[in-house]
Amino acid sequence: MKINTKYNLLIFIFIFIPYIGFAQSHDNSSLPADSELFRIIPKIGFSYDYHLLNFNGFLGSVDCGHFDNGFGWSIPLSVSLEKYWDKDIYTEFQIGFTFNKSYLTQNLKFPVRDSSTGNVIEVHSQNRLLANFGVIELSPGIGYNILQNQNFTSRIVGNLRFAIPIIKDFEQKEVIMEPETAVFQNINDSQTKERPLASGTIQTASNPFIILGLGLEAMTKKLGTYKISINYTLNNITSDTDWKIFALRFELGYPIIFKEKKKIPKKDIEIRHVEIEKIPTEVNTSPVIFPTRDPIVYIQNVQLEGVIEVGSELLASLPIVNNVFFDKNSANIAELYKEKNVPENVFIGDALKIHRFLLPRIAAIIKDNPKSEIILQSSTSGNENEPEGKELSKKRALTVQNTLLSLGVPKNKIKLLNLVSPQNPSNQEFEEGILENQRVEIILKDAPLQEYIDIQKYSNLKGKITFDAMILDINGDSVKIQNNLSDSIFYLHKTGNYNIPIDNRLNQFDTTLNFKISYYYANKEEIHFEQFDMKKISRKNVDLNLSNFQAILRFDYNSSKLSNENKDLIKQMAEKLPSGVTLEILGNADELGSVSRNEELAKERASNTLNFINSIAKEKFKFTIVTNQMKFPENTPQGRFLNRSIRIRIIH
Repeated sequence: MKINTKYNLLIFIFIFIPYIGFAQSHDNSSLPADSELFRIIPKIGFSYDYHLLNFNGFLGSVDCGHFDNGFGWSIPLSVSLEKYWDKDIYTEFQIGFTFNKSYLTQNLKFPVRDSSTGNVIEVHSQNRLLANFGVIELSPGIGYNILQNQNFTSRIVGNLRFAIPIIKDFEQKEVIMEPETAVFQNINDSQTKERPLASGTIQTASNPFIILGLGLEAMTKKLGTYKISINYTLNNITSDTDWKIFALRFELGYPIIFKEKKKIPKKDIEIRHVEIEKIPTEVNTSPVIFPTRDPIVYIQNVQLEGVIEVGSELLASLPIVNNVFFDKNSANIAELYKEKNVPENVFIGDALKIHRFLLPRIAAIIKDNPKSEIILQSSTSGNENEPEGKELSKKRALTVQNTLLSLGVPKNKIKLLNLVSPQNPSNQEFEEGILENQRVEIILKDAPLQEYIDIQKYSNLKGKITFDAMILDINGDSVKIQNNLSDSIFYLHKTGNYNIPIDNRLNQFDTTLNFKISYYYANKEEIHFEQFDMKKISRKNVDLNLSNFQAILRFDYNSSKLSNENKDLIKQMAEKLPSGVTLEILGNADELGSVSRNEELAKERASNTLNFINSIAKEKFKFTIVTNQMKFPENTPQGRFLNRSIRIRIIH
């Protein structure tokens, strides 16, 4: 990455100007003297930061792919306390505040259909992430004079800085670079060259940043002190990324030196002894005890303000990863798969978390389809990794069979197919591929693996809950507030009126809403309950809601071929979706293999899906194709299986 010309100019000023001063100055009063006690040096500086990156995103940001470099700058303000222990060796302690701006970029490209010509063109965009940090720095250090004469002193200094972030926010957006005619189509039909992706507080920022520094410093009386140092963060900037900073830092300061006071000669003083009569007194030695008051926190006047939206919405069921994964050389079923109940809703939720309901869902499908049967296709990662081979494969199939039997599936409905390697293996050049092949795939015959599209009625409460909080004698502490209707956690410090935003799905048959607010203070927990009559809350009927529709279709490893099951699901979707809507097809791939191959695979999957929809629905829909930027976590086999997919959404 090239450094801007203005940064080069600043570097030149900080390095060469001091040496001009050294040549002209002949006053050594800034040098350590025997009478010196200590010195205080206020400093101001500038730092150019080079970011060493190897991550896709952190909590709260949008994963658009891999960041691998970035740059930034910082302005440090500080005060340093120094103490010389002899003429050459000194220690220092520095406290200060540093403001940092960091710029991370990533170039993207994806295919879209030109609405004016109908041609598919390639759009180049840039993912830009701006991070702002404000940190309080505490920095002990030790230094040594390496060159000293009557004109100036040069010294080397090492520091270990502890930077505590008090400002840690970010802003992320995507900007179209080319072609000039490409724009983003927004929900309100406006067109822009850029769109916001995410913003907010960096919740996973490390606290503190630990920074190792090594520098050279020069001192004169006329020009003060000049310091140039290199600095490197020893820990990651956030706990969920591989992100460090290498910085070149320049500082200018002016020393204020404190010396020993001159000793005043003592004069002989005549001392006379006078007898003083002692008067007996009584002294009360008992301690004075001041009464303390217990803290008081009280919640009252809890009110609900809102409206219940009632209507229907079109939803696609969450995808099923119909595989049970095993540890290496093991046929023991993981705790993940020991769930006995079916999920309450397969249309709303987290596709990754719902994987734990896999076996109860399969048992329920068999119960609802009497003619259906199950094939348990077991496999290993090969004899070189799992020497027990086919025997281990059989044990894994029997383990899954026994679990299904315990869930009520008849034994005559289950068939076993034991393989050493799966029919569609993952790439065993990667450790992740080896883990993925240690599995039992569940194949259904004469039964659908999932009901794909459904129109469901829903009720949704939007509004806020207000309450009065009386807070007394908490002695600078805070009161932690949680509730059962939202995930928000906040802290109160004083008496006042407060509100909690509410956006909750309701059971349409409920007549009351139970609200529980928990508050914590002085190592105590108290709970306030409130019950609201749902009949007294106003209702609003809404048209068919399409905003939550999202269909996910899975593909085999390194394949863009639509399976027969996927084709059946697409046919369901084409029948139930209204005519004239625009479908956004987002191609996706997991991170195994090269970036170029994964990008190509994501495009092929999206293109094949579009072509099949057109072949069965003709001109019923409009389309746009983009590369998916919303990925499931890659740290589990089921997460990677879900990323081998396309997503279909409806654009309003």
